[in-house]
Amino acid sequence: MSATYDDVRRSLADALRAAASTTGRSARVVNLYGPLGVGKTRLARAVCRDVADLAIRIVDGVDSDAAARSVAQTLGALLPDTVVLVVGRRPLASWPSWPSWPAVELVEIRLGLWLDADLRTLVLDAGADADADATAFAGGLPLVADLLSRRRRSGIGREGWGGVADEAAQQVVRRLRSEIGDAPPTGPQERTALDNADPALRDADPALRDVATLGSADADLLADLTAAACTCDRHGAPAPTSAFAPAPATSTAPAAHIFNFLSTLSIVEPGLLGLTVLEPYRTLLDVAHRWRAPRTAARTVALGTAYRRRQIAATEDPALRGLLATETLRLSANPHVRDILHPPGAAAFRVRPAMPDDEDVIVRLVAEWARVEGLDRRRAQRVLELWMTASAGSFHLLLDADERPLSLANLAPITPEAAPLTDRLLQQYADPVAVPAAGSSAGKAPGLLVGMLVTVDPRPAAEAAMFRHILAAGVARRRIIVSTAWPPYQHLSATLGLPRLGETRDDLLGCGRRNAVFDLDLTGARLDRWLRTMQRGAAARTDDPFTTAVRRALASVRSPAALAGSALLALPGLDTPQALSAFLRTTIEQLAAAESTPDAEAGRVLAAYYLRRNNGHDAIARQVHLSRATYFRRLEHGIRILTGLLSELVR
Repeated sequence: MSATYDDVRRSLADALRAAASTTGRSARVVNLYGPLGVGKTRLARAVCRDVADLAIRIVDGVDSDAAARSVAQTLGALLPDTVVLVVGRRPLASWPSWPSWPAVELVEIRLGLWLDADLRTLVLDAGADADADATAFAGGLPLVADLLSRRRRSGIGREGWGGVADEAAQQVVRRLRSEIGDAPPTGPQERTALDNADPALRDADPALRDVATLGSADADLLADLTAAACTCDRHGAPAPTSAFAPAPATSTAPAAHIFNFLSTLSIVEPGLLGLTVLEPYRTLLDVAHRWRAPRTAARTVALGTAYRRRQIAATEDPALRGLLATETLRLSANPHVRDILHPPGAAAFRVRPAMPDDEDVIVRLVAEWARVEGLDRRRAQRVLELWMTASAGSFHLLLDADERPLSLANLAPITPEAAPLTDRLLQQYADPVAVPAAGSSAGKAPGLLVGMLVTVDPRPAAEAAMFRHILAAGVARRRIIVSTAWPPYQHLSATLGLPRLGETRDDLLGCGRRNAVFDLDLTGARLDRWLRTMQRGAAARTDDPFTTAVRRALASVRSPAALAGSALLALPGLDTPQALSAFLRTTIEQLAAAESTPDAEAGRVLAAYYLRRNNGHDAIARQVHLSRATYFRRLEHGIRILTGLLSELVR
């Protein structure tokens, strides 16, 4: 479980007192380390006030190997009973220059990203509102929370968060200077001077923002971006300024040099597709980049999208193809799909196949799946037994940073051995999606059957991480088949461009609804066509019948008589046009008053367009002070919420 700020504060004070109470032949070192911007200096000063009776020597800003080497050399000259508090971004023992022998007594204390509760307390103490959107935007960084608090007290709302991200991003880049150079800083304000003659330093800032916007980048992709930037500069486009150095950021360093330089930074790590900026810094730098230089960011996205498509066409590795496809969607998908797959949020998750030891977790989450979707528990249990026998190893778990299971999905490969499962979940569609017998010329890809998904974490980013994993796994097997009775996931499947085959003959899970079956073939050129469809947004306009009924009811909400033929009148409690109209009006008004800014904006957009409707979309977007793109995202967000609430009545 992640430690709270107060937990770390107590642990650090205890470690300093313990170090001061022992005797030895060398100085004792307590090492406080943690990511950039989490308030290590603030904590060190606070704890030193807590233990003011002790003589503590503080060395702050030990963020490079040169700094660690300097500290190691200095310790030899200190008196044996000296207690030193060393503050930096990485553990002292991880630096190559730190002595490998036990020359000093070393205790390590880590301050990580702050928990949401701690951030809310920080923002409230600063006299600003601390809603869930604000803490999610801060991403565990008090650096961002502090800036956000000041801007909110100045009357700046969510529409100004791009500027807040830009200011925070500049601070992050400036603070990275302490990781460069040969001399260690002696305090948080005394940063190492830069060698401005090194072109890599001048190019590092825009390259870092490019990597954040792209999600990840290798040296070849950085070379393409560098060449494009030089071309734009020759045609008169202004060169971006760099927070690393005051010199113009015209790209002169080789891409490999920039790549190597970025790889040394504490907020960058290697990944399967090259370098990746760690969260929450990636989200912060990306938002700042798109806000400050939208044309430059758009160029980066276009070049990155073309590069990823070339990689997809060239690779023979199925897993890599799946990863490249999801990264292409990050860059090129229409805003509606991108919000589904990559919602704002800096939390880190990972997905792994379930292990035999996870059986209790699987049983618990399958029971939660049955409860949420209103399934008959005995039927859900029988399907679970079928998954366990006919398709062992098909469960996948989503875990958070503390290894807590947050989501469970069943992704069963379509194989002859899985026939009992496919027959059960697909019924009359089992034969059309079955894998042809050996030697057949039908040429169908084996595919993946998605039979269940449940997420117990309320954060959209958690569910989105599992969505991306499912898509990557399906692309790897060149085919995705979905069988679901849950209306929101039926709508999601249609939104993501999965063709609907139809409904099963029977109510398979005893929930009063028949499963809808979707089948997306991604063999050959179909994968590229699907990715381009997601870019155009055509699939986002493809609704399932339930959502279509919601849209039609909204269009007629001002005239109850026009609702007389609505399919929604079959829902419990909404059996008259007047009751349906009242439900829609009340729900929209409640949504407009929600604490969540996206929800409230969605409610206002729905009210303006459907309840009053005296203008078209463009005029209403201006009235509610939203860009056209944000307006349509909020409109679709509101319809999704209404669809989900109405689907609850089905149960």
